[in-house]
Amino acid sequence: MRFRTMSLITAVLAVIPAARAEVFSAPQLSQQQNQWRDWAAENRKIQLTGRYQGRSANRLQLQKLAIQFFPEQGVLIPKRIRIDTRVSISGYFLEGSGKTEFRMTRLSIEPTDQERLNQRLHRMAKTDAMARYRLADYYAGIADFYMDPELQDLVDSCRTATFDAQRKRHHNDPRQLWKLVDPGPGFDVAEKIQQLIRFQVFCLQIARQPDPAVLNDLKKHLPGWNKPLSGISEQLRTAFEKDRISAYSLADESRRRQLERLLYRQLRLQQLRDILNPDGSNALAVAARVEEELPDENEVVRDLESAWADYQVKHIRRLKRRQLDELVTVLRRIDRPNDASTAVDTWLGRQESESHIRGVDGLIRMADDFLHAWGRWKNPLHRERGIEYLKRAWTAASKESAELAREIEERL
Repeated sequence: MRFRTMSLITAVLAVIPAARAEVFSAPQLSQQQNQWRDWAAENRKIQLTGRYQGRSANRLQLQKLAIQFFPEQGVLIPKRIRIDTRVSISGYFLEGSGKTEFRMTRLSIEPTDQERLNQRLHRMAKTDAMARYRLADYYAGIADFYMDPELQDLVDSCRTATFDAQRKRHHNDPRQLWKLVDPGPGFDVAEKIQQLIRFQVFCLQIARQPDPAVLNDLKKHLPGWNKPLSGISEQLRTAFEKDRISAYSLADESRRRQLERLLYRQLRLQQLRDILNPDGSNALAVAARVEEELPDENEVVRDLESAWADYQVKHIRRLKRRQLDELVTVLRRIDRPNDASTAVDTWLGRQESESHIRGVDGLIRMADDFLHAWGRWKNPLHRERGIEYLKRAWTAASKESAELAREIEERL
């Protein structure tokens, strides 16, 4: 009975797994050096990977680790192992005679860090950018620890390829693209690339009827928004209209500022046109804002003023004298002098046809309108008509008021 009980205990102990080893890279283990004695006292199981540096008799040394590795019985150290070979070691720390050493229970040759990184990348989904960045960060620590330029180059290539894949995948998604610069991927990206992404985001937003807040964001992130366009080449304008993102990618810094101005211009003009009434009745006010904010947009200002003038001409009969003056001024400024003359004559004709031309006051008012037109635009016919109305007013006043007749006579 006792023999059977002992046999059962032995069988149970045989299937109890050994304590799972904690896994470290050499850089991670080096950072925990102040814990080695405690781990020795706890008999903690350790598994680590590092790079072979050399051996002395039955002692093994790993690069950048200030500790000797001793194999336990049955653990062999290959004789022709090369420096820098990546090895995996299992075992535990041991404290003795005031020194801490590491007892190896297992040693194996592993693929290089470069090979291992490539293998893990190959098994990883290309769309899992965060996982690929974390992997690159892990190996960046190893490259920095060993001052390994070849591994660092591979890490940089991994990061760049992942970043470029994100840009390509999200090329039409402004929100996801913006995340590539804010908060960013977690490593340094050339400012030139970041600025290209910002420009691309604003291009996408402008094409999609942006929120008014986009204008302030654009001003904050595109420094060329308020730079004048003097000196811009027609070739660059054409490139902007054809493919603005490609044009920006190929442009030097000075041309990028000009392209930023063109993009701001497009957005601001779009916003201002959104407040333009379909009939053009407020086009002059919009033109004034364009002239103030975009002083190089002469053609746009002219088109808006012309639209406003067309609206006013259609409603010429209800304009006040001051409004007529403003209309004529605009028509002359936009090189439409014939339309200006026609507008004046039409307006005066309307005044004459109104039923309010009665009595002395009505005649004087008509005389004032014609003489005002003469004073502003120097058409002799207007002067003649003005004097004619004054004479008629004098004749009528002579019958009603000698004083009023004298006042009119002084004007003749």
